Amino acid sequence: MAGRPINRKPRLVLLNTTSLYGVASSQYNRLTIPANEVGGRSDDVLQFKPLGRTVGWGSFHFSGDTVDEIERLLSQNEHGRAVNSIFGEGVNPRMRKIRAGLDAIGFPSDAVLNHGSPRLVYGVPLARNFKEILLGLSDTPQYLVASTCHEKRSTQIADFWMRRWLSRRVENESILADVENHSLLYPIQHGARVVLPSFEDDQGTLFAEQEQ
Repeated sequence: MAGRPINRKPRLVLLNTTSLYGVASSQYNRLTIPANEVGGRSDDVLQFKPLGRTVGWGSFHFSGDTVDEIERLLSQNEHGRAVNSIFGEGVNPRMRKIRAGLDAIGFPSDAVLNHGSPRLVYGVPLARNFKEILLGLSDTPQYLVASTCHEKRSTQIADFWMRRWLSRRVENESILADVENHSLLYPIQHGARVVLPSFEDDQGTLFAEQEQ
């Protein structure tokens, strides 16, 4: 946008994520690493910390076909599409687009967009003073781990994982048997596969034409 190359040194001080479900999970709670394992201080720990819970707003429960119909509806609106999913328009264009379409046809968008499935919000502080950095009260991050030698840090993290989790599990025959039961070969049988229920009637999309 400036018409010239702009290089800025990144100052990443906090990683955020939301959980898949609305309850605490060992996927986050048990994932920790002492900072001294990766070149930090012995009194610091890299870990996921719970920050709160969402209120259950989102758009994942809208199918791609429904969103396509909404885009077509908005393109035919007299004011055109206010959201075009391009840089500079703001965050979460998909949800704002759906809200605009629902409002245009008189649907209660607040009620429809609230899917009622809250998520836990986690954060991984990378700097001791991450709050001050994010609030603009400080310009110098106090990193838990030095931001140099990235390849070395990655190797240290992998080594810690192998010592802490892998080495104990490869000696457990029952765990090895469980791993062997999961396969990516067809037919796929791994434990992460979700078998969806079958529906006799096609529910169609939100804007599908109704039979008379």
